[in-house]
Amino acid sequence: MRYVLILFMALLALLVDWYIWRRVVCRRFPRRWFKAAYLASVVLIDLGVVIAMLIYKFGAERQSAGMMVAVMWTICVFFLSTAPKITYAAVSLLDYPVRWITRRRSHIFGYLGTALGLAVFGVMLYGATAGRRTIRVEQVTVCSAKVPPSFDGFRIAFFSDTHIGTLRPHSVLVRRMVETINGLDPDLVVNGGDLVNIQSDDLTPGFADQLSAIRSRHGVVSVLGNHDKGYYIFDTTRLSPRQSIAELAAKQRRLGWTLLVDSAAYIVRSADSIAVSGVDYERWTGDNTGNARRIGAGLDRACAAIPDSVFNLLVSHSPLIWDQAVASGYGDLMLSGHVHAMQMKFRLGRLVWSPAELIYPEWSGLYERGGRRLYINDGIGCVMFPMRIGARPEVTLVTLCHEKQSTR
Repeated sequence: MRYVLILFMALLALLVDWYIWRRVVCRRFPRRWFKAAYLASVVLIDLGVVIAMLIYKFGAERQSAGMMVAVMWTICVFFLSTAPKITYAAVSLLDYPVRWITRRRSHIFGYLGTALGLAVFGVMLYGATAGRRTIRVEQVTVCSAKVPPSFDGFRIAFFSDTHIGTLRPHSVLVRRMVETINGLDPDLVVNGGDLVNIQSDDLTPGFADQLSAIRSRHGVVSVLGNHDKGYYIFDTTRLSPRQSIAELAAKQRRLGWTLLVDSAAYIVRSADSIAVSGVDYERWTGDNTGNARRIGAGLDRACAAIPDSVFNLLVSHSPLIWDQAVASGYGDLMLSGHVHAMQMKFRLGRLVWSPAELIYPEWSGLYERGGRRLYINDGIGCVMFPMRIGARPEVTLVTLCHEKQSTR
């Protein structure tokens, strides 16, 4: 699907470039050197993104971190070039009906389109620079009568979708994430999956050293996401998905993390306890989207043995199993990632919209149904393009609250 989208965008970009060539370049910039430069940019950017995608799909080094980063930045440059041009073209076309109605030449929408195109470029440039490196902390309080009194005020730092393989070896993002988490003074840290991008080799010793600095009173628990499961490994003769999963699990154990694979652990305070259950990501539908509408055995294995009286913190990389979890009575609070809000959020007052809403029924933030809650973290890293527009990297601080039961 992503390849079809990129090809469609490339064809649309060529059409828009032809329009700009006819309306702007030939009329306002007739010098040969400018025309040559514009044509060169068209070939380099509009066709370059198609070439990059083909190399990534069929190239020998397509699963290497370096190749992934190069492809991502090629896509980023393509969007930075194309989105403002599309904005200009869509708005400036309105000059033509104005000319037809008034019988006079009109440039007002051309000027407006230029201004809006520059604004779009500025927003996207910010998203590709500071917007993807500035971590925000979202604070959520979850109250329940099942939270034991001794766990009142229990602090959970939650991060997800680091996609370390898309980061440079000396990227500051992981260091900032660790500093942010430790600054929250958490009782427990939860990783929601997609720690790596393609394979276990993405978690280099340098990144492991940074992650080993995460501190909490009850350690770090984690689950596997679709990128952790090796679904995107192409050279299976060198490293199979099963080998990659085993190596990643071993690396997490060396970090001191507890990896929950369709299993549960208990956290004890005084004479009380809560359960933390983790569901392994499954490719239920035969693709990598996780658009599942059935549970599979993993949810039962993780949660069935937990008594109903015990507060259950359920961790699942994909939020798409929440329907099944609620129907089965599993998970008082479920923590998920996976969606990234598609790395784009648009706000108008209190209204928030993302293209993720077209695909996912729950895609960001806190949801409640039947006394059960789901929180979806927007993630830390990026996939496909290194840009975050209105959806900055997120660390979530969840504070548990003991809620006294009503005696009425």
